[in-house]
Amino acid sequence: MSEQLNHSCAICGEKYHFCKDCSDATSFTPWRTIVDSVEHYKIYLIIHDYTNKHIDKSEAKRLLNERDLVELDNFVTEIQSVIKDILSYEEVKINNTQFSKTNKKK
Repeated sequence: MSEQLNHSCAICGEKYHFCKDCSDATSFTPWRTIVDSVEHYKIYLIIHDYTNKHIDKSEAKRLLNERDLVELDNFVTEIQSVIKDILSYEEVKINNTQFSKTNKKK
């Protein structure tokens, strides 16, 4: 029996099979309803927390740097944009005062 590719990953856009057992869960939202892998779910959580202002750009960058972003160029365009914006963030300290700046490529 072949598995129907019935969902698309919110991070990479790839189609994957989402089983009935996962869709029947009512007490929580299974990660498989959103993404195709645990690694993509970790990336999703960072972006979700950042866009909902639960973490700042500095923390989001720190957390993203701990993830495997080798396939970044294959991610959904909107996800790529958010990640690249976060990763472009720099903190600058002058006389023990912390400033932030975002490098934008032109």
